[in-house]
Amino acid sequence: LLEGLCLDLSLSATSSCQPLVSFVPRLEHFWTSPESAYMRGGIAIHRKSPEGLLTLRGCTLRRRHPSLAAGSEVVASAWTREEWFALLQHHFSLNLEDELTTVEQELLWDRVLHDSMAFLTRMSAPVVAA
Repeated sequence: LLEGLCLDLSLSATSSCQPLVSFVPRLEHFWTSPESAYMRGGIAIHRKSPEGLLTLRGCTLRRRHPSLAAGSEVVASAWTREEWFALLQHHFSLNLEDELTTVEQELLWDRVLHDSMAFLTRMSAPVVAA
């Protein structure tokens, strides 16, 4: 039912008034429906480090830390599949090239690139006053 990798996450249904199975329809919607916020939000990964919070959202790796003048900085941008998988390996210790088939890698990269391009398009669109 739930796929993915969640480090330091635990779940206890012992104090719940509802059995865990009652949440299945909502979880299925959350993880699979194109209308869910999870599916619309794009692909992101976070990692806490001594240098701050690293976030890879789409093609942009950003670091957030109170010591930074603006609170955050762009560390890197990856505009090829190879660059993006290298960022995952180097900053998050995720070697998805060994974990995913070539087809799965292409599908993931296509989604990442599409989401990043859509974001850039939205940010460059002129603001129209109502």
